[in-house]
Amino acid sequence: MEKAVPMDARQLGYTMCRDSLGGVWAEIDENQFEITPLSGGLTNYLYVCSLPSEVQAPDNQPRSVLLRVYGDIATSSSFVVQNSVIFALMSEKGLGPKLYGMNPKARIEALLPANCLQTVDLHNSTISRQIAEKLALFHSLDMPLCKEPRFLNKTMDDWSVKVRDTLRRTCSRDEETYMQKFRNYHLEEELETLKLILSLVDSPVVFSHNDLQEGNILYTKEENAMTVIDWEYCSYNYRGYDFGNHFIEWCYNYQVEEDPKFKVNLDNYPSRQQQEEFFRAYLRTLDRDITDDLLQLMYVEANTFVLASHFFWGLWSILQNNMSTIEFGFLEYAESRLDAYFLFKDRLPSEIVERLNQHRQLKHSTV
Repeated sequence: MEKAVPMDARQLGYTMCRDSLGGVWAEIDENQFEITPLSGGLTNYLYVCSLPSEVQAPDNQPRSVLLRVYGDIATSSSFVVQNSVIFALMSEKGLGPKLYGMNPKARIEALLPANCLQTVDLHNSTISRQIAEKLALFHSLDMPLCKEPRFLNKTMDDWSVKVRDTLRRTCSRDEETYMQKFRNYHLEEELETLKLILSLVDSPVVFSHNDLQEGNILYTKEENAMTVIDWEYCSYNYRGYDFGNHFIEWCYNYQVEEDPKFKVNLDNYPSRQQQEEFFRAYLRTLDRDITDDLLQLMYVEANTFVLASHFFWGLWSILQNNMSTIEFGFLEYAESRLDAYFLFKDRLPSEIVERLNQHRQLKHSTV
């Protein structure tokens, strides 16, 4: 059964298409305007806007476009401005969909004739190498944004305060089980531990996607063409975050009909060999020498910053439970990501464990 489109989304889509596309889009009435929901987004609300079949469009105008309505968690003024700048620049560089129009609530972009990858595709060695190549090119971009890697810590700081407030509120009996578990995690204290762990990693700062999961990668098999999309969370960040965040997405499948709308299998986390194949493709794209020391460095980056991915999306999901109307098990997802955080924390690379122990010993000796 097709989901109903909220009236405000329909009106927003009609107005934006009329004003931004003009031409035949400005000539149709709202009752002729066609809009259908598109599944797949977990932050934003996606819709396909189309001309009615009886209306002919000239070659220079699209018959259908994608309307992306920003979710509540992504509507702060700074978030919208940066996202709009990034999207416009990527569109201009030909690295993403064409931009047709935007405002503080939404944007209209080209509807690309390609399908998103599936989780299982990430395990395909050929596709994985292509993703690594795309990521390398992405990381080499010079964007007119703050080059300091503030996004990760600042966002987690802001969200942890909001989560603390959320955990203090009265909730339903079903939600309380999750909330009590999250309280027992002592998330604000744990965030400080995470920051310490990340500070022990030598990871270069690059322009990062920060959400490189299969749903954000379009692929056309016939043309062997791949496009990375959805740059809502892009920023300058530590390279290891993009590695770790992508690798853990090998374990999560979001194309699930039954509740909670996702499945997880941590046994699908890429092996050391699979990770190194990814790193080699990445380095070859950048014309870098491939050495054992560099591969080890990248392995440490990825498998330490994966903790940040778990924590980041765990906080995000707790907040989304109260803010989003998207059908998704946000509390179940938050539980899954935070449980995995502590599991992967016990599996940290030996170099990081050693540095962490040295730091604690030094701190203890100075007390």
